[in-house]
Amino acid sequence: MIRPDIAGRIAKIGATRLLDRVASEHGVTPSSILGPRQTRSVVRARNRFLFLLWSTFGYSHTELGDMLDRDHSTVTHALNKEERLARERLGL
Repeated sequence: MIRPDIAGRIAKIGATRLLDRVASEHGVTPSSILGPRQTRSVVRARNRFLFLLWSTFGYSHTELGDMLDRDHSTVTHALNKEERLARERLGL
């Protein structure tokens, strides 16, 4: 079993790489994903980042909200929207 302190460091490294990858794929900067901007491209990238953090690392909606300085209900909305878009992409 991985010690919690080591697991936290692994998750942090993974989250940082994930942030860089999502930013690159969406043509935005990592700081814009973490910041307050509300442009369509930034919001889409932020929603994708939140979804991947949630599905990959199992963070709760509250933890994700705390990470990005957002309310948990905003995170819930973003995750629901991203799940809906994923289903549409898969034709479900």
